[in-house]
Amino acid sequence: MGVILSGRNNIAVMRDVVFALLIRELKTRFGSYRLGYAWAIIEPLIFVLIISAIRTLASGSGLFAGSVYSIPTPIFFLLGYLPFQLFSTIVTKSSKAVSSNKGLFIYRQVRPIDTVMARAILEITINMLVTLILIAGFAWFGFDINLATALDYFIAFFTLSVFAIGLGLIMCVAQFRFNEVEKFLPFLIRPAFFTSGIFFSINDIPERLHHWLNWNPILHAIEILRAGLYYDYPRDAVSYSFLLACTLSSFFLGLSLYRLDWRNMVAS
Repeated sequence: MGVILSGRNNIAVMRDVVFALLIRELKTRFGSYRLGYAWAIIEPLIFVLIISAIRTLASGSGLFAGSVYSIPTPIFFLLGYLPFQLFSTIVTKSSKAVSSNKGLFIYRQVRPIDTVMARAILEITINMLVTLILIAGFAWFGFDINLATALDYFIAFFTLSVFAIGLGLIMCVAQFRFNEVEKFLPFLIRPAFFTSGIFFSINDIPERLHHWLNWNPILHAIEILRAGLYYDYPRDAVSYSFLLACTLSSFFLGLSLYRLDWRNMVAS
């Protein structure tokens, strides 16, 4: 009984610590200015509108007209940019979680994983809210929105989030051991920005190149997310099992590495 109560107390403590850190991160992220909250919507909206305008005008169709495999062009880019933004932000911010919060580790209740989880939960919440707001906005302007298989979308969104958290934990431990990781990480993320399906559908790529692109789990996640909202969007070229395998591998590897080094992180 004592063990059970202790476990419950530990979970309750972690919950309260993560919530407190979440509020702290929220204030740090947006500050006291209302535009800070609005920018979370304005930034992806500007990106989507510019890229959509370039594509539609280049194809000779009307501004923001046309579709990509049944998905209206702006929504196609939206469903590529926001998931990748979620992934890259979680990984980048998690890698700096220890160095940015060293002063908090003097409190016995605060552990490095709490800072990672607080940052991840904040980014997941913001990303989900921005996605819902922008999709609702596009629907209000008359764009076709299909929610027939929305459950698949949320499952893929959750899977991508866990994958990012796992990789974030790996980067957190790596940066603790090697400061150079902070400079090296952008060189990993930038190429992924162009190979994760933000600007294209894998169905437009010659099949002989699929073998190389399919090593990127983010591409699988983005294509599955699109198919989750548009059931007739082709997803035969990607694999949910591969995405799940990458997610479980990164998450458990991240937890294992963290378990080996968390005491050193607190003591540093």
